[in-house]
Amino acid sequence: MKTRTVVRWKLAWLLFLPITLLMSLDRTAMVVAAPIIQKDLGFSLQQMSWILTAFHWSYALLSIPAGMFAAYFGARIALVVANAAWSVLTLAIPFAPSVGALTGMRLLLGGFQAVDWPSSIASFKQWFPTAERSRANSALLAGVYLGPILGAPITALLVSDFGWRSAFLTFGLLGLVSAVLWWTFFRNTPDEHPGVSDDERAYIRKGMADERVHERKGSLAALVRRRAFWTIGLQGVCTGGVMGFFNTWLPTYLMQERGVALKSLGFFSSVPWMILLAVVCIASVAADHIYKRTGSEWAARVPSAVFGFLVSAVCLVLGVNMHEVPAALALLAVSLGGMGFVQVSTWSTIQHVGGDNTGILTAWNGMLTNGGAALGPVLMAMLVHRDGNWIVALSATAAIAIVGAFAWLLIYPMRANTRLAN
Repeated sequence: MKTRTVVRWKLAWLLFLPITLLMSLDRTAMVVAAPIIQKDLGFSLQQMSWILTAFHWSYALLSIPAGMFAAYFGARIALVVANAAWSVLTLAIPFAPSVGALTGMRLLLGGFQAVDWPSSIASFKQWFPTAERSRANSALLAGVYLGPILGAPITALLVSDFGWRSAFLTFGLLGLVSAVLWWTFFRNTPDEHPGVSDDERAYIRKGMADERVHERKGSLAALVRRRAFWTIGLQGVCTGGVMGFFNTWLPTYLMQERGVALKSLGFFSSVPWMILLAVVCIASVAADHIYKRTGSEWAARVPSAVFGFLVSAVCLVLGVNMHEVPAALALLAVSLGGMGFVQVSTWSTIQHVGGDNTGILTAWNGMLTNGGAALGPVLMAMLVHRDGNWIVALSATAAIAIVGAFAWLLIYPMRANTRLAN
């Protein structure tokens, strides 16, 4: 059946992606500016580790409440409130007078941004048929990964020319604009949107006809009894542990360990994220193609995720032991690129496995992913302080990636295509 409108794709690429991008820019600004803030305000590496990871701690702890908040009020209300709040906090960061105040603002920032992902993933479940979800989810992932790609050089330029505070003021103002656009153009379901044609609504419903939901909406108790609930969480911890290095320490590692100058830091910091974005786009198309051909969630999700974790592990170990900077950067870029296979598989699996509890399962995975992203960099800082280099820290991160690959083998029985809700 042909559709007369493609409102779902316009929302994905012209609304969800920009909002997620601006959210990512807020995070990237702190990571890229960290070496300058540390020097300007006289913070130690340990103090910076707490400031940088405070975001992930609150994101982790508040992910499930944020998912319930989004499920109760709907994505339209939940995300406009959260978006406005995290934008105001971004504007306030330059005025933080101390380590404690800066850490507190980062904690609040993480709490409000925790609303975004459950809202977005649950919305895509309502707006997209099963066979299109990997490609749809790539719009969200593209927004997240364009943040470091665009944000790193933009932040480096703003910091270099106007001081580190200018980046937060710029991104905070843009965030407030995006909140207004979200409230104006988004609706929670296709039935509520005046621009969606009857043909498009029928197409979406037909593509979701095989999804039978048995669990009560928002029922966390029903989820925790399932094996997939825990294995999805385990791979989330591993994902956060691996990506925590790139989200938190990559610019600092490049500047302090590899001697990259500030003017070049933006470009070198963005290269791995460019590779990751390219992998996400390719992997999402491939996953939808495999699902259409086989009808198997296992075939479309599991081998890709296992492969991605293993590639990331191998390249991390090789990269940290490589003496030549270009070769080391290339290996680190491929390592992060491998996580693109994992991310594409993760969110499509959560939508399939979660049934009517997709928002809660998204929040659970988000809680543990950000828990790993918070704890990992702190432990890295301790190892680097102890050893005087990054070899052991990144080798331990590679071991975490191997555990993540194993977790994926336990999420789906190889012969089964049933959802968690069944």
